[in-house]
Amino acid sequence: MKIVEAVISPDKWKKIWKPLTAENIRELDSLIKDRSISPEAARKRIQEKLSELRNKKPTIITLNPKIDSKAQRRLQCSFSFTNLFIYLVGIDIDGVEEDAVFLLWGEELTPPDF
Repeated sequence: MKIVEAVISPDKWKKIWKPLTAENIRELDSLIKDRSISPEAARKRIQEKLSELRNKKPTIITLNPKIDSKAQRRLQCSFSFTNLFIYLVGIDIDGVEEDAVFLLWGEELTPPDF
């Protein structure tokens, strides 16, 4: 299990999501959840919209639409393991020594297995 403490300030929050806006996320969510169209058509529409957004500027966060033929229709937002440590924790994983000491609420932790 990996445990990290991350304080996310409003500035850091904005940096993580840039250039996406709340309106972009609401629009994507509406496209995904539009049950008036088939899952295949929804996937095609969302991929077109994601391509349009990615062409503007890449984001730190990854948007993964989850649409199946049953009931699942959601937008999953995630970080790569590397981006989690770089942007949220502030640790460059390439520079971590094996004997590094990490503290969580003042308690020493075993270094993460990068």
